[in-house]
Amino acid sequence: MVHWVAYGIPASVTGFAEGEVCKPSPNYVGGKGTYGAATYLGPCTPRGAPHHYTFTLIATDLEPGDLSPGLTRDELFAKLTGRTKGATGLVGLFGSL
Repeated sequence: MVHWVAYGIPASVTGFAEGEVCKPSPNYVGGKGTYGAATYLGPCTPRGAPHHYTFTLIATDLEPGDLSPGLTRDELFAKLTGRTKGATGLVGLFGSL
């Protein structure tokens, strides 16, 4: 499973501009994804059967700058223990022919 990790998104941010998450932005802190990237690389679905993409949004009581850049998914989850207020998710299906 491939991960992109972003956090420290201010509550006032309700969306990202096209291409914004593919480069550093003041609207999020880049973590360390599966390939070591701090930015989103987009779906890279191989030909054939569609793949599921899961996006998880977790609300916390932390301020946007409280966590340092470069955390992995597991490191981030450990730091969120006891700090979460709610969560939601979205599963998308993407495939190429």
